[in-house]
Amino acid sequence: MVDMSGLANTDGQTTEEKLQNAIAGDDIELLFKREGQEEVFFTAVYKQGITFEWVKNKVAEQMEANYADLSLYFNGRRIPEPFCLIDMGVATGSEIIVQVAEGAVLGHEALRAQVLAELAEEEGKAGEQ
Repeated sequence: MVDMSGLANTDGQTTEEKLQNAIAGDDIELLFKREGQEEVFFTAVYKQGITFEWVKNKVAEQMEANYADLSLYFNGRRIPEPFCLIDMGVATGSEIIVQVAEGAVLGHEALRAQVLAELAEEEGKAGEQ
């Protein structure tokens, strides 16, 4: 029988967070840079067992970008999202390069402006019919 007493919510963490902490490995600090730029725009600490899918989602939130508009690179190679940090040999202090797709919209205000423009265009077409 498995002893689940260690997963009791006595420290404010959810069961999922406790499981992640128990099996996900050591902490790794990652440094994120945009492609073609030298300055780090985002740093974060993740567990070794976290997937790059999760990491990419957090980068997209930070950049206020669409997930699909971003690609992550480590040591010049594109990172497949299902891989974990440990799968790619990523260590603390590793630089992850973020490539933004051409035509991607960054920032919620820019996205809002794009959506409003598209709605106005659709309304204009509907009025012509």
